[in-house]
Amino acid sequence: MSLLLARASRARSDIAIPPAAGRVLRFAAAELARYLKAISGAEFTIAEAPASGNAITLAARAAAGGDDAFELVVTDSAIAISASNERSALYGVYELLETLGCVFAEPGIETVPRLPDLEIRAFRKSYAAAFPLRNIFRIQKINVGKNGAYHGFEEHHRPQIDWMAKRKLNRYLFYVDHNRYDLWERYKHQVLDDLLNRGFDLELTQHSMGYFCPADAEEDYAGYGPATYQATHPDWYSGPRKVRIEIPEVQAIVFSRFMDFVRRNPELDTLALWPIDSGMKAPYEGMNPADGYLIFWNKLAERLAAEFPGKKLSVLAYFDLLEPPLKTRGHPNLHLWFCPVFAHSMYPMTDRRNRRYLDQFSAWSSMMPPRSIGVFGYYGWYPLLTPLAHKMKQDLKAYGERGAAGIYGWCGFSYNLMGTGWRWARELNILADLHWNPDCDPEQVARRWARAVFGEAADDILRFYQIIREFYDEEAPRGLGGGREQQVWISLPTLRRGLAALDAARGRAAGDAVLRRIDLLEETLAHGAAAVVPRTDPRDNLEGIYPF
Repeated sequence: MSLLLARASRARSDIAIPPAAGRVLRFAAAELARYLKAISGAEFTIAEAPASGNAITLAARAAAGGDDAFELVVTDSAIAISASNERSALYGVYELLETLGCVFAEPGIETVPRLPDLEIRAFRKSYAAAFPLRNIFRIQKINVGKNGAYHGFEEHHRPQIDWMAKRKLNRYLFYVDHNRYDLWERYKHQVLDDLLNRGFDLELTQHSMGYFCPADAEEDYAGYGPATYQATHPDWYSGPRKVRIEIPEVQAIVFSRFMDFVRRNPELDTLALWPIDSGMKAPYEGMNPADGYLIFWNKLAERLAAEFPGKKLSVLAYFDLLEPPLKTRGHPNLHLWFCPVFAHSMYPMTDRRNRRYLDQFSAWSSMMPPRSIGVFGYYGWYPLLTPLAHKMKQDLKAYGERGAAGIYGWCGFSYNLMGTGWRWARELNILADLHWNPDCDPEQVARRWARAVFGEAADDILRFYQIIREFYDEEAPRGLGGGREQQVWISLPTLRRGLAALDAARGRAAGDAVLRRIDLLEETLAHGAAAVVPRTDPRDNLEGIYPF
């Protein structure tokens, strides 16, 4: 049993939405009509009417909020996408398009079939997100100065916004230079409609204490003036630009400026107030740093909840704050980033090298509201070509069992959401699917991605990644050295085997774009190769190794 949607590029169905549909549901209908035309050549009408006859009906139980879930039902006479919220209805549209043969491989790279006679088999299936926070993000180190321009803002963000929604990622994160919240206010208008049309949860996050409490004119991006400068109030600081958050006058200024920023930017769902990127001393005597900072953050969260009960204050467990609080519980309006910056990059969190961080996470989770912790996944910092899919899957499972909302998948310091030179494209494609369905098959996701990006060369590219994974599986039990992206770890024999696979891919590549991607993989492989494979004792962790 099947449904004929178009015959000889003539539509056989309409798209129906309710009269009260909001902007996201209307955008979902427009996306469906646009792609159905691209596939079949047919014009599909969008009608504000209840479902009747041969129609594709989009419906949502609420405009926003709640868990993301939808049901897709195809019969021999109609299609119905019924969703928990309008964003989930959009996800249902993209799921339907994937069922019809579309592949949304990377920002700016997708496959759309051409089928003048468009038909779909009948089925019924329910879909639900496993994690309420699903994200891949980048950190832009633009260093433009107070009066400099962020060139290319729209060009950088719009393709990534589009791709993330198609892959059912719901948290869009603007994470830029330290304290540069002014850049969001200056440039958000270029992409805000794109974000709101897709129903993203919007988060603005960075080490931002200096934005609201600048220590000097150089750091004063908001133009607040010298009221908080370190030269004016040296007693307000415990070191260079390290704000003493326990001082009531500091709290009054920071809280007031923070709330003003929230009022000026009502589109934001989550806004961070993080201390400087360094060690954090205990603000109050007789308690650990995490307890002291939670007291400070809870005060601001109370103010935020009183005026904006649905918004969240983003805080972090990082460096000294990784040690969990002993007495203080987090306010319901807090959202915590758990940042295991010293975890061993080559092994899952369940490995004994990293077990202490899972224990710290569990302790933090017991002191925070349910599902209020996102984990910083430092993938963009890891040694080049580390086969991360198995680690991502195990880490999501381990963190999910302990109450995590999800993982912030960091691609690195790059304007490219797939990492510098697309170096993490395979892994981040897999992460996108794992966030929705942790039981998905990573290899199936990788095959879909490779065929869309590399075409006839896909099998050779997949073989290239298999060579790297085989070497990892052989060497990991012996204790691979961890580190950041500068850490070389791939043996010279593996390098030669990998180069042979890439040479085979070149022989099948169609077009300069594919050849360029193969060249970039070769460059990445060369940078990751070592004459001697570095080792660590299996009992080692990495504290003291990184130069922070």
